[in-house]
Amino acid sequence: MYKVKNVTLLFFIVLISMSLIAQDNPKWELDLDEPIEFYEFINNDKFLFITSGEYVWCYNSDTGQEVWKMEVDDFEKEGISILIGELYLTNSDNKLQAYDAVSGKMLWENEYDGISQSDFEDLFFAMNYAMFDFGDDIVGIDLNTGKELYRNEITFWGELVNLGTYNYDVLDKQKKILILEDSEIASLYDLTNGTKLYSDEDYDINEDLIKNGLKWSYEDTDENSYLFVLEDGAILLDLNNNKIAASVKFSIDGEKNVIIPTALGAAVMGEEKMVHFNFITHEVAEIAFPFDDVRTLTSAEVGGKDVLIVSLGDQMAAIDISEGKILWKTNDEDPMFEGYVHKYIERVGDNILVAYNRPLIMSSDNGTYIYLMSINVLTGEVKYKTPVLLSEVAMSDFTRGLTKAITGAFSAAMTVASAGVTAGSALNAYDAVNDLMGYSNIGFTYNYFDYDGDIIFESRVKEPMMNPQTRDEPGEGYVRVNKETGEIIYSTYFALCEGLMEIDQLAPIAYFDNYSFLAGEDKLVAFDFNTGKVLWTLGEEVGFVTDLNYVNGVLYTKFGRENYNIALVEDDVEVKETFSEDPFGFMAIDVSSGKILWKVNTEVDPSLQTPDFSLSNYFDPNSNRLYFADDYGVYALKLGADGGNYDWQYKFEENSLGEMEYEETYAIQERWIGSVPRTRSTTTYMGGGWSLTTTTTSGGIDAEEASKFIESTSEADLTSTYTSWGNIYGVSAKKCLQVLYGVDQLLAIAPEGFALLNAADGSEIWKTAWDYSNDEVSYVPKILGNSIVYCLDEELVSMDLSNGSKQWSAEESEKAKYFLAPNEKYIYTINDEMIRGYSIK
Repeated sequence: MYKVKNVTLLFFIVLISMSLIAQDNPKWELDLDEPIEFYEFINNDKFLFITSGEYVWCYNSDTGQEVWKMEVDDFEKEGISILIGELYLTNSDNKLQAYDAVSGKMLWENEYDGISQSDFEDLFFAMNYAMFDFGDDIVGIDLNTGKELYRNEITFWGELVNLGTYNYDVLDKQKKILILEDSEIASLYDLTNGTKLYSDEDYDINEDLIKNGLKWSYEDTDENSYLFVLEDGAILLDLNNNKIAASVKFSIDGEKNVIIPTALGAAVMGEEKMVHFNFITHEVAEIAFPFDDVRTLTSAEVGGKDVLIVSLGDQMAAIDISEGKILWKTNDEDPMFEGYVHKYIERVGDNILVAYNRPLIMSSDNGTYIYLMSINVLTGEVKYKTPVLLSEVAMSDFTRGLTKAITGAFSAAMTVASAGVTAGSALNAYDAVNDLMGYSNIGFTYNYFDYDGDIIFESRVKEPMMNPQTRDEPGEGYVRVNKETGEIIYSTYFALCEGLMEIDQLAPIAYFDNYSFLAGEDKLVAFDFNTGKVLWTLGEEVGFVTDLNYVNGVLYTKFGRENYNIALVEDDVEVKETFSEDPFGFMAIDVSSGKILWKVNTEVDPSLQTPDFSLSNYFDPNSNRLYFADDYGVYALKLGADGGNYDWQYKFEENSLGEMEYEETYAIQERWIGSVPRTRSTTTYMGGGWSLTTTTTSGGIDAEEASKFIESTSEADLTSTYTSWGNIYGVSAKKCLQVLYGVDQLLAIAPEGFALLNAADGSEIWKTAWDYSNDEVSYVPKILGNSIVYCLDEELVSMDLSNGSKQWSAEESEKAKYFLAPNEKYIYTINDEMIRGYSIK
């Protein structure tokens, strides 16, 4: 009887404990009886706005309390249902309705004669003026009142979209919309009243530019003018006065970028001339020039002139953009300009400093020279030309392979350059343009920077280099030049990386105070910028240096590297080694003498299990320690001149957490997204020699499931698809097992449990077990405030970060979608028609 009482008491204690854990868990849940299609936070994140076809709900995002809900009568699912800020637009009984999304109050409804809401295609707006595209009709509507403002018939030029570009542009500042209509018609409309302000034909947009992913239009940030590049010229549209400001016919090479932003507008490079369009005065300047051979260019404002500086093969020129005249042009036989400008460095008074490269192949003086040149922008006079680098590599135009088919990535670069390029910032702004010219690759790389008013050139490359003064090897190193006079203050060349194909795996060159530290092939060099001398050189004893950090007179190095290619093969993570250079470990060097103070070896590359590892990221200056992890544990390495030992080590296996096998550290999620398409034909004999054959196709990608998969992979590290037994699956993977580093604590998420460690001594603050399986984690552990939240085996769990105790847990579907409140105090799950809100604490 005594034992039974104890068992009963224990049973009740367990029940009470379970109820305490499960209380307010979830804080609220709602079964909406309809699959949730859209959700958004509104009213300063206080409310959660949800739609599913004709059903609309608004709930308090903290409590789940209903604010309002409605069912839209006679809703047409092909019609509009969109949230604009806190204005919700929907359709009912062929009417357009507007609601205050916060209160649910209808603001207005209106029916538009001859308009079917099922024909809705798109919406454009500026402020409260909107243009609704209903296919054959474009209806302008005041979003404040629902009043129809106008109606137009507009046929968008769909071929442009098929080619991969746009066919309209909303001009917010002007409250206008520019539409390219079918076919080759450009029209400008007033969004407020629908008035066609301008329309004209013959806007034959340059198709080659589109196909090559290059810009064919350009507008200034103030929306004063709009430039079009056509098949046979360019047109400038005056957006203020709604008319053509300028139109010029000339031949265009659509295989390369032709739009050049300037301080006053933009220039278009043709095959035989350049045309500059002033966006303010609308003046046009035409400059006859062989722009088909332009290698690089930049602009500069000197003496009140906006000057375009152009470098061709063996020739340079400067053009006054405003007046459209050539200020100067060098003779193509002038040996001073043999080669072309590779980099535009900076302005010094009326002069521009450039890195001029001169490649020679069939010559006793073969190789590629890099000169620092100072050229007067207005006259072309060369103040000095100083050789600084020389490579044995020399690339011909044929070898280089001109880069003419450029992807659409340039659009982003042009947007940056288009954001109002001033003459002072133009040097850097033109780098993106010059990269597209195809002449940036000269066979090797170099660096340059300003140091105490001088220019320093730096070389660390795998290609063979020579001293440009003597043509003797070695040729890597530093050259310091007085930018005013071109005088070489010092040139220090040394052997470092010649022939090292793995140079990209080395530590980047590190700069601290007046020193630089350069890792090479089994070599480490310290260089003093003030004296121009090598401070010291270490050899094979430093290993393969992959990271550097300088602290209080000590240089710390990480040596050794392992790289892996991580891929999804069906529903498994596959890891393949792509690079390995051992041994692995850390070293401390006295900077003043080059003496190795200590060296510590590690079993594996510590950066593999340490997110974004670097010597600076994981160095704690307060404790003078370096923290890192590997497959086997977590380590606190003592730094300093007398360091080199571990203040503490925490081994996963010894502490019942299990070792981290790299392949198993990724959580895998899999979702069915469709089946392999199958076609079946059936023949039925009708008699009299007649037969009927029917063909049916089944399978294919399920649009809804594929959409859910894509949405669920937004934070995934890897995604893939595979086919098995006629089914198609989407698979994603996200890093799960790892060590997270805080200021005073470290959290180890290992295969058999979590452990929070005291960074001071490595002691366990707490430890708790979990039954990890990489295919059963649907929400990887995430620190949110003072909690750790994860979902394993359909159990959503919140743990107290301070003590490891379970704050609550709840059953969740493996297909649930998770999202956080903007303040990260709540986590929400959606599973079809069910939505739950959890207080993270």
